[in-house]
Amino acid sequence: TYTVTDPNVEFYGDAADTFTFVANDGTDDSNIATVTVTYRENPPADIVALAGQPALGAVVDVPEVDATGAPSVFSLGINATDSNIVRPFGVKKIAWAVNGDGWTISAPSTDYANVPSQDNTVSITLPGYETIAGAGRPASQDFTVTVTVWDAMDVESTATWTIRVGDVDRPASAPTTLE
Repeated sequence: TYTVTDPNVEFYGDAADTFTFVANDGTDDSNIATVTVTYRENPPADIVALAGQPALGAVVDVPEVDATGAPSVFSLGINATDSNIVRPFGVKKIAWAVNGDGWTISAPSTDYANVPSQDNTVSITLPGYETIAGAGRPASQDFTVTVTVWDAMDVESTATWTIRVGDVDRPASAPTTLE
């Protein structure tokens, strides 16, 4: 039995572990055999923002509605690249989610055939005037958009953005009640 004692320590290439053994059938010894053991953790896919798109982790300011009163629409885009250190490799799937009700995410196909690198841009539509809900509506409210990328071995990597939605029903300085 070969046991990896610390899964956080990788050994491969010149640092690979080797041992030799001889088998015996009760009468004769076999030739000496050498076993080389390598361990390389599968690194998750790299995610970067596409040029012209908000940086990963950025705060993106979006009003509830646009100038015409229609629900605001914005886009986010990424490139996911998987390392070929282990096989199989490649981007298998990309999924987008938001922690708000009524948001619409329009995404291209999200299942891929383990491609080494894949761009993915989504268009996100807010619910409109009711994006920020509840009593004492704040002037803005933060939501989180998360993209998750799975590689060919189902290892996940994620990136997030904070979407700061501004209330356009009333200016931030408007009173909450009228006398």
